[in-house]
Amino acid sequence: MAATFLDDHSMTTEPTEIFLELSLTGEFRAMASNGEDLTPRSSKAQAILAMVAMSPEMRRERKWLQKMLWSERNEDVAKGGLRQALSELRTS
Repeated sequence: MAATFLDDHSMTTEPTEIFLELSLTGEFRAMASNGEDLTPRSSKAQAILAMVAMSPEMRRERKWLQKMLWSERNEDVAKGGLRQALSELRTS
């Protein structure tokens, strides 16, 4: 599975297009087109990346992700867990 992400952290005025290849069978891997390993450490961040990549139009609402990954927790804990996992995805 390949997904396209725009790198908005570049120094140029135009975003750089980066392709991300996800391995969803066996060991989870997220590899950039330049060969950089961008695999998130936590299983929740990996799950979010996989669920968004496999969804229609590569989008999922926050509430849906919270329900899928933190259904046994109260809403505040679920929101905090999602924020933490999304932060990890931004920095990986």
